[in-house]
Parts: sequence; structure tokens; C-alpha cells
Amino acid sequence: MRSTKLCAMLLLSHSKVLQLSDNEHPEGKSQKESIKGNYEAGLIVDCWVRAKEPGGYAVSVGLHQDTGFLPTQRELQLDSWVSAQYVCVSNWLILLSDSINS
Repeated sequence: MRSTKLCAMLLLSHSKVLQLSDNEHPEGKSQKESIKGNYEAGLIVDCWVRAKEPGGYAVSVGLHQDTGFLPTQRELQLDSWVSAQYVCVSNWLILLSDSINS
């Protein structure tokens, strides 16, 4: 339940969450299901920092380079690796937590 609440809070705090339905994604629902299958709540993942966004950073997650968002107040170096904790997937976006670095 805590993971679900945290996921909802992250969604509300991120202004650029994608609004795609399963039918709108070019590769269909199976890709979304495969993203969910690669991760579980609490898993520590490596992320490539792509761009600064309001409230955090756009990142690519893990070996599959899935799109994610890492909310943080820390200043991160672009084009570098950081570790973060997986929270959930929503609307094709992996939401992460920076709590391991606090």
C-alpha cells in the first residue's frame, strides 16, 4: 500500500507525466507489461541522467534504458550514472525514489 501511495504522490508532483493509453503506444500493451516485469518495488536500479526537469531529472533506467523520472532536490551531473529505488510504472514512465541517497 505504501508503494501505491508513493507512486501516486510522484505522479502528482511530476508535471510531464505521459498521458498515453495502452492503445496509443506504438508498440502496444505488451511493452508496458514487459517494463513492469523487469522491476519490483524497492529494487535498486542504475539510471543514466538525461535531462533536468521541474522537480527532478529525466533518466533512462537499467539495461533496457526504459524512460523514467527521478524526483530529487540534489544537483546531478547530466550524462552520468546514479542509483535510485524503483517505485512503480505509470503511463509508460518509471517512477523512482532518491531515498537511498538521502
